[in-house]
Amino acid sequence: MKVTFKKIISTCLFMILAFSVSLIAHASKSDDGHLTINSNKDFDIISKISKYNIESVTIKDGVTYIGKNSFKGFTNLKNVTISNSVKEIGDGAFSGCKDLTSITIPDSVTSIGKGAFKGCKGLTSIYIPDSATSIGHQAFDGIDKNCEFHLTFGKDIGNNTILSHIPKDKIKSVIIKDSVTKIDWYAFKNCTGLTSINVDEGNKYYKSIDGVLFTKDGTKLILYPTGRNATNYTIPDSVTKIGVSAFQSCKGLTSVTIPNSVTEIDMWAFLGCTGLNSITIPDSVKSIGSSAFSGCTGLTSVILPKGTTYYKSKFEL
Repeated sequence: MKVTFKKIISTCLFMILAFSVSLIAHASKSDDGHLTINSNKDFDIISKISKYNIESVTIKDGVTYIGKNSFKGFTNLKNVTISNSVKEIGDGAFSGCKDLTSITIPDSVTSIGKGAFKGCKGLTSIYIPDSATSIGHQAFDGIDKNCEFHLTFGKDIGNNTILSHIPKDKIKSVIIKDSVTKIDWYAFKNCTGLTSINVDEGNKYYKSIDGVLFTKDGTKLILYPTGRNATNYTIPDSVTKIGVSAFQSCKGLTSVTIPNSVTEIDMWAFLGCTGLNSITIPDSVKSIGSSAFSGCTGLTSVILPKGTTYYKSKFEL
């Protein structure tokens, strides 16, 4: 009986060892610093692989999630390719991967866990699809100050989960898909790095002209990206209204040409545009909202429409 028991134990240990070796060999090519994840089960044995030897990872089709802390502390990891079958990136999945330079999150991903990319100081660009409806706390905490976020939105945009967990000053570009029906005026507030907003041509409610956001009919200018480098901008003749905070904090602009088509300038429209040195408001303008030019400390000349009363709260010169 003892012999039989020993044989059973020996056989089990041999099978476990053989399975582990086989799985590691199947999942990893440690000799060239590349790791391939072929199935969800492969995440169970990552801890047995030397994290310091891995420089690139390929997550193959069929893998549906990236496990919690899977690649935490893989300090030499530089490149990751994620298949379109992955739906979830777990908490801390890539935390501490300081040499990771860029990451493209596929359209299949719906959830990015807490601290998923925390401490990834080498990241210079991140692409987040509209499928990612949930982003955990500090998901991108501690990334490089020059890292750029490129976002796609397929749903209405306001104070949603994605925007609340991404450093807004790092958002570089935005794509608005044709399914978006509403964009709140404050959606991209404080996105000081934003240089362009691009709207799918099929969208029924919005459009973009040279990276600037308008209503579909072009009559309302909704948002001029704060991070653009241009010093001058001419508003198209189709515009009749400049929206709330449309140019807020566009500190690089020194002049804006307002056409005679504009009849209304909404509140905070040019709030904090410290680079503006002069502004001519055409006679067509009948309404100027509260604090429309508040904080425009560089303004030395304001030409108002005939018969318009000057309100300090609107200009604060």
